[in-house]
Amino acid sequence: MTNLDALKAAVDYPLKENTFKLACINRSLTEADTYSVSNLRKLELAKADCLSTILSTPTVLEGGFQLSHSNKGEVRKEAERLYKKWGEIKSGIADATNQW
Repeated sequence: MTNLDALKAAVDYPLKENTFKLACINRSLTEADTYSVSNLRKLELAKADCLSTILSTPTVLEGGFQLSHSNKGEVRKEAERLYKKWGEIKSGIADATNQW
């Protein structure tokens, strides 16, 4: 499994391919390399970055799957937990869907 595949599996949400690739690049995670536990910190921070992207998107309804405003709070909590776990406190992670 590549780092990119591992990130997609960890996020488990239909984001654009380039969103996942950008998260890998931003975290110095080579997307085509084989995933190993030694990359856990980078992978989890890339996951938190992807979750933050989800928070800035409007409600998505695709193939019977919907991420609504009510469960975006859980997405935010998970992103904040991962940033805190790895010492990257992010202030102002917020649900920005009301901006659309």
